[in-house]
Amino acid sequence: MKQHKVILGGQVLYQAAQLSHAEVFAAARRAEGQDCRVVPDETQPPQRELRINPLTGKPRRGRRTPSE
Repeated sequence: MKQHKVILGGQVLYQAAQLSHAEVFAAARRAEGQDCRVVPDETQPPQRELRINPLTGKPRRGRRTPSE
């Protein structure tokens, strides 16, 4: 799960899974006069393995190409 952070002077004030929530929190702190910034989480989610249907031996529907 992503963790976007709102930072004030090197200290984490707030963590949010949604970037928009972190931006709203930072905007509220800026309105109060605190100079904070949002650091978005840039980590990539792990690639999932292709799931095979045990009855048919074929890949499950949804994703047409396997992840490389």
